[in-house]
Amino acid sequence: MDIVKRIDTPYNNAVAIINRTNELLNENNIMDSTGSEIAQLEQNVANPAWLFALACGQLHTSWQEKLAKAYSALDPQSCEDDQVLVLASIAGIKRGNGTPSHVTILITNLESNPIEIPIGSVFTETYTNHSWVLNKRIDVDSNGQQYVTLYTTVDGEFSLPANTTFYYQGSLSIACESSTSSSGGSDIESISSLRNRISQCEDATNFINQAKNAIELLGGIESCTIWFNSSSVNSLTIGSGTPTKIQVSITNTGDGDVTVQAGTRFTDDANNKEWELLNSIDLESGQHKTVVLHSVLNEDITVASGTNFTYSGELSLTCVAVGNSEFGSVTIPPREAYISIKGYDFAGRVADTFYEYLDVPATVGAQQELCVLGQQPLSLNFDYAEEAPVKIYVTMKSSDMAVGAEGAVKNAISAHSGTLACGENVTSQMVSEWVQNLGYGTIIDCSVNTPTGMISSISPTEYCVFNNENIFVNAI
Repeated sequence: MDIVKRIDTPYNNAVAIINRTNELLNENNIMDSTGSEIAQLEQNVANPAWLFALACGQLHTSWQEKLAKAYSALDPQSCEDDQVLVLASIAGIKRGNGTPSHVTILITNLESNPIEIPIGSVFTETYTNHSWVLNKRIDVDSNGQQYVTLYTTVDGEFSLPANTTFYYQGSLSIACESSTSSSGGSDIESISSLRNRISQCEDATNFINQAKNAIELLGGIESCTIWFNSSSVNSLTIGSGTPTKIQVSITNTGDGDVTVQAGTRFTDDANNKEWELLNSIDLESGQHKTVVLHSVLNEDITVASGTNFTYSGELSLTCVAVGNSEFGSVTIPPREAYISIKGYDFAGRVADTFYEYLDVPATVGAQQELCVLGQQPLSLNFDYAEEAPVKIYVTMKSSDMAVGAEGAVKNAISAHSGTLACGENVTSQMVSEWVQNLGYGTIIDCSVNTPTGMISSISPTEYCVFNNENIFVNAI
């Protein structure tokens, strides 16, 4: 084994050949031409045997190099860089992609009307002239401001100071400036880092978790949840018993400005089903806004775009669907996956990243074997998750409530807004853990969705958010 590890120079190998030859001559008592002494070869360029030994020494060195490489080929700490990539493939470990930089900017609406800035909007900064992308849709009130996060369109660490001006590549009249310096961002994983991960025997058995982690490193994606239907026969339905949602346009037909409160209900003319507004909106006279309504009953309801909704309250409102209804449940066909994403895949790399880690049983005849991309047709579906405002009810003991208790409770709950995964429900137990040790008084009860509810009801295409208007603190 030592000869495999050691690599000698051609000269040293030649000397070893000459020395071993002389030993054999001596052991076999082979005499020189005079017949009086044992024949011995000299290390002399005039000696053809020495030149032959040098040639053999060079050949021996090249053999040693090849054997040494073969010996270390399975050792991630000593093999060559190209072999590291081979070992990673064998171990089911992928070299990490780079990650984008991100920066917080302040957007100011210069128009007198509310505006909607679409997901994927591109901004160009004046410091290095790089493009940055918005990973969510945002609404900005007339002459209002809002902080958002932008991501670089390419991976890498981009240094950008605060107070850098951004130009919006669209028709909206807005001003943009960074409020912080940029952070994050990295190039593709180094070979040395990959060597270490292979050496540490990183678990490569859970391909779903690896794919999830890799997707969450893509630009503009905050988090994702992956469901995989391993059945080769039956479809898998996730999110059963969650509300259907639909985009509608609500118009204020009255003379004055109004606030349409969260919880306001409308009835669709197609099925006579009730729908609820989860976030309050302000409307000037004649103004309309596009919002999302959720079905009051947790069932799948089909409503077509253009359907009118009836409002029976005191305000002068009209409501009409501007899109088809979307079921809260998602059906995954056999052998397929579904991904729900918080953020925006502006680089279009979700599917490729997922398939880089694909290692699932594929039906081949009557056998279950590892999937190779040629063995079965593959498809991947994913949706961009939307915010799902959830109502939270906290009941406190009035006799020992301290001053500021309501604000403290709301702040504690709001701190968890948007932190849950796509399709993950918030429970009354979670809320209790968030507020029970605030020290502002005794928490008697925490409820979700309704004053007596124990769990939220959101679909796989949503994630929970909390805001002050949907957090209610009661004292008894």
